[in-house]
Amino acid sequence: MANNFIYVAGFGFPIEWDLVVPWFQQGGFNSHLLYCVNTKTGPNSIGECVAPTSPPFADAESVRSQGFGGGIVPYDQWKKTPRPHDFRFRARRSMGALGRPNRVPRGPEDYFWPVGGDLKTKFAGPDALRAAQATIRQFVIHHDGCADADMTYTVLHNERGLSVHFILQNDGVIFQTLDCALAGFQCKSLNETSIGIEMNNRGEANKYPDYYGPNHRGSGIGREIPRDIVTCQINSSKILSYGYTKVQMKAMHALDHALRRALPNLPPVYPQIAPGVQNWRTLDTYSLYAYTGWLGHYHETGEKWDPGPFDFKDFFLNSGTTIGPISSISRTSFPVAIAEEKDPVIDPKSVEAKAEHYHENNEKGDAGFFPIGREPFTSKDHGEMRLWHLGVHLNAEKATNVVAPFQGRVLAARMAPDEQVGSVNFVLMKHDIAVGPRVLHFYSLYFHLLKEDLKGKIALPAWFVNGKPVGEVGSGDSAIQLYSEPVEAGDLLGHVGEAGPEEPRKAQLHFSIFATEELGSKLDPPDDFWMVLDGTAGGRFCVHKDVIKPIDSNKDQKISREELLHFFQDSTEKEDFRKMAIFAVSEWSSQPDWNDSLKSVAEFSSAREREKIVEEQISPTLWWTDNVAKHAALPKDAEVFSYQPISFVSWLNQKLAQPAPAGSSNGGISNTGFDKTVEQTKLKGDYEDETGDSFVDESDLMSADEAKDLTIEDLAKGYPDDK
Repeated sequence: MANNFIYVAGFGFPIEWDLVVPWFQQGGFNSHLLYCVNTKTGPNSIGECVAPTSPPFADAESVRSQGFGGGIVPYDQWKKTPRPHDFRFRARRSMGALGRPNRVPRGPEDYFWPVGGDLKTKFAGPDALRAAQATIRQFVIHHDGCADADMTYTVLHNERGLSVHFILQNDGVIFQTLDCALAGFQCKSLNETSIGIEMNNRGEANKYPDYYGPNHRGSGIGREIPRDIVTCQINSSKILSYGYTKVQMKAMHALDHALRRALPNLPPVYPQIAPGVQNWRTLDTYSLYAYTGWLGHYHETGEKWDPGPFDFKDFFLNSGTTIGPISSISRTSFPVAIAEEKDPVIDPKSVEAKAEHYHENNEKGDAGFFPIGREPFTSKDHGEMRLWHLGVHLNAEKATNVVAPFQGRVLAARMAPDEQVGSVNFVLMKHDIAVGPRVLHFYSLYFHLLKEDLKGKIALPAWFVNGKPVGEVGSGDSAIQLYSEPVEAGDLLGHVGEAGPEEPRKAQLHFSIFATEELGSKLDPPDDFWMVLDGTAGGRFCVHKDVIKPIDSNKDQKISREELLHFFQDSTEKEDFRKMAIFAVSEWSSQPDWNDSLKSVAEFSSAREREKIVEEQISPTLWWTDNVAKHAALPKDAEVFSYQPISFVSWLNQKLAQPAPAGSSNGGISNTGFDKTVEQTKLKGDYEDETGDSFVDESDLMSADEAKDLTIEDLAKGYPDDK
């Protein structure tokens, strides 16, 4: 019986894969149980649990009655080094009480049952889900050295007292053994913030020849499926390894897309030493604890080589799911087609020339410049033009497709009727993009969109049709819907709407990019392309001399409309503005108070006029509320680094396409077949790690009372004192 969900804090998230078996379903493997479970695998293929011989083990009945304190029952008396602990997983301590079950889950009859894809539980719920989503930021890939999923579960659960969230069998069946909200015992120092998967793979081909294929001997579901034999170099060691089956990789792509929906802080990136160059070695301590994304077990410890020949770069460039191909580079795009660029898709080799057309499209307009613009609330053409405008307007035909420049996720959107200022509809996205060893986190905004209509004639965005809102801010037509919906580079986000007062209203897209930290300095090595200015001194208005002085041609310390248009249309100094990054308050926030801010503008000395302007023309456009900020992990004070967005798209594409520096090769895979010259490795796979030292550390084995003494710093640093 197929189950098409994966589970986080009891909530089901859809997965486009028919071969998924959760722990509560018949045929599944339950890692929540604290006692031994009879399996098909075992010494002499018996697979029966046996009575304990000494503490800390206990009989199954006492475990059932005492919960966590009852101990575990190993089935393997022949094993010389049983794990010295009495539980196989733990609550995520950063989730506090939200992560702790009232009692140990023992099976579907105890406290799990599916209801429309969700599970009713005694510890899960919306708050626990949000806490888990905020905590989980790594996905650790392992290969297990086992014949099939039954053997994997037997070794981990019964023999060693360990656990992992997913097991991927040879034949593509995904077993979820542990709710993702709980911390498994699968990768020491990262268990608090990660989830993990064991992929069936025996490992070394020269150690286990003829293990796979139609002529294999022995038990194991899916062992008849043939596998390539490849040579991989990991942590400076050459290993002759079995590859993964094609159906396993298809299943992984489906799981990838499901995890994107379920876990918003787990980006689809991998460790790199240069843009697009996979890191095949263990990360240093700082990089490991700061890392977010997918990684292998060998990235955490130099003693391991799993998941062996899992090529992260190839995986993310060649998705095989029905969702479509993905790539962090090949489908990047400017957000909209314009008269000079009918195709917004980017070729990194010519991105600068393409960006020039987008700059000209913006700068030849009469408004919507970066980083300041004329006040949009009056038809007068005089007065000061110093209001921060931290995006650009791109002029395009009405209903033109608006697409995602980079892969990411839709976080918020509004689809409302037009107001006096035209369209107030928008889509907000968050992006996590790896550039070499660093991951850049930033946001993009698309404003003045058409209202999407399910009964309309134009194609609708997939995120809008298929996405399920996770919350709502406000009510009625103007409500903001909160999402966590994955979107690929080049995917449709919406359509160009119209903006401005009714008479001069025209089709245009407001496009902006911003981040909570300065991004150039995060790169390795740091990049000095951006001229970063602190614009907080003047609140909503620019008083920074590096912005005002070049535009103020008559030196009266004011900016007129004529000066603004002349500067962006005719001055060569506008080139410098294309490299600006401004730290200032967003124009989309209600704070600081707009009414108070407008008192400094001569045209709005009348309190009644100010109130009318704010009510009719400003308030309908605002979206940066406390609730939206909390959902999107944005600051409540709305002070962020805003980047000239056209230049940012060009800059990041050039960074992603930079060739790897000479001598950057640090490992990899070669399809050599059975190479007899490759010796057996001294590195361990998961099966060889009998003590479980790479799965757990001392902090994982602490009791709940002991763990109370851990500080926030301990949790954040991953217990650096553990040896």
